[in-house]
Amino acid sequence: MDRLLPCTIVLLLFINAVKTDGCHKRKFKDDSFVCVCNELECDSFEPVTNPPKGLIYSYVSDRDEHRFHKDTLDPKTLVNAVTADSIKLSINVNETYQQIIGFGGSFTDAAGINIKSLPDKLVLDLIRDYFGKDGLEYNMGRVTIGGADFSTRPYTYQDDYQDLNWTHFALAEEDLVYKIPYIKIANDFSGGLKLFGSMWSPPAWMKYQQRINGTGTLIGDPGEIYYKAMASYMVKFLDEYKKHGVEFWGITTLNEPSAGGKPDYAFNCLGISPEQMTKWIAKDLGPILKAAGYGKDKLKLLILDDNVSLLFLYASRVFSNYEASQYVSGIAVHWYENAQFGFDGFDKTHQFFPDYLMLSTEACTGAGSDDPGVRLGSWKRGEEYANDLVGNMNHWSSGWVDWNLALNSIGGPNWVSNFVDAPIIVNAEKQEYYKQPMYYALAHFSKFLKPGSTRLGFKVTNPNDNVRTTVFKTDQNQLVVITVNSNDHAVNLTFEGFAENPIGLTLGPRSFRTLVINKS
Repeated sequence: MDRLLPCTIVLLLFINAVKTDGCHKRKFKDDSFVCVCNELECDSFEPVTNPPKGLIYSYVSDRDEHRFHKDTLDPKTLVNAVTADSIKLSINVNETYQQIIGFGGSFTDAAGINIKSLPDKLVLDLIRDYFGKDGLEYNMGRVTIGGADFSTRPYTYQDDYQDLNWTHFALAEEDLVYKIPYIKIANDFSGGLKLFGSMWSPPAWMKYQQRINGTGTLIGDPGEIYYKAMASYMVKFLDEYKKHGVEFWGITTLNEPSAGGKPDYAFNCLGISPEQMTKWIAKDLGPILKAAGYGKDKLKLLILDDNVSLLFLYASRVFSNYEASQYVSGIAVHWYENAQFGFDGFDKTHQFFPDYLMLSTEACTGAGSDDPGVRLGSWKRGEEYANDLVGNMNHWSSGWVDWNLALNSIGGPNWVSNFVDAPIIVNAEKQEYYKQPMYYALAHFSKFLKPGSTRLGFKVTNPNDNVRTTVFKTDQNQLVVITVNSNDHAVNLTFEGFAENPIGLTLGPRSFRTLVINKS
């Protein structure tokens, strides 16, 4: 054994050296490529540092060639690149908006199953690729409370005993094997995660319909025993995870409360109307959380956890009711209707209720029936992520949390075959995983917009519908500009208020670019 140790050290040094050499490209059938990670090769990111005074760091990813390619630019050489026909971006550093809380992904059963299917070294590499300093630097995580569709079976924490005191409540094997161990590793890499839990359904015996899926509502009314028991169920979850060394920053009221009102809904759900949610928070959930030591000063309670079409409806009911709103910190929104309805609901909600944070808490591509499942190397899906991130940032969202951290090659496992895509796809048979364009789209935001970063105002002259931008100032006094060009051709862009003088840059076709300048 001792004789093998020097060889092992040499091999590990070799592996670590290869890891920094850049993307190991592989093309499948789609319009771009993935970056392959196995035990011998995997790309990583350099630490993001402050550029020297007067210089600009530029990071580019594009459909055809680059993944997070870094250049150093001198603004003096870019002054002559300003053209009359360019898109002009005028930044106002005195016009400030919301601050960033963070970015993250979701610890589902499916994610844990796929991560566990890899060799030990790749398990650490994959989690580091999300949460480490040479990864996306995620600082948030969503945790499913009990089962969801991305489980291999429908379950809760007390399926067999109709006992509202939860004397038989117990975490599942999925928590102990597929979630808690990887949450702890991620927490070590990140230096401290903001975790929040989301429940899909209470035990079926608590619902009129006696089913975990399909149309379903809780027995009775808020203020009565079943609603109080559901609040206590969430407290039990928080307490049990705490016993395992995992504490939570927040919790949502329920995943997609509209789902339980839809006929024959395929997977775990519960229907709660805006009025029921308001009364439940006021009479049961808020007081029970507070009495258990999870008051507003200790735990962020986020309402809705559903789509933008319901955003103002739920917000206006809950936030206008003092008995409920006193327990609530913000509102969680899913991305699935953003492309259809836009972000007016975000703006309206902030206009009426500016004291509550907004957070995007679920996103995935491949969920639609017209384009389902995994597409390896899809640049289009990377653009969908990047454009939604820009939209969220420009309309008051304080962060963006993705859905499954990892899925398999068909987009599962999922007990109802609701297969979707993910930024990292695991190929257990080949003992490797693939970083999708979505992964690099996220990097252009999460690597730079650290907690406390503040969105800045800007005006666009000569706009292009396929070019989107957001601007932030970090607590290190950096200006960060993120642009997405979805055109099949290059575009010229002029920046005013970024460097000392206006500068011009060309954005390549189908590309993301992040610019960083030191304003100290």
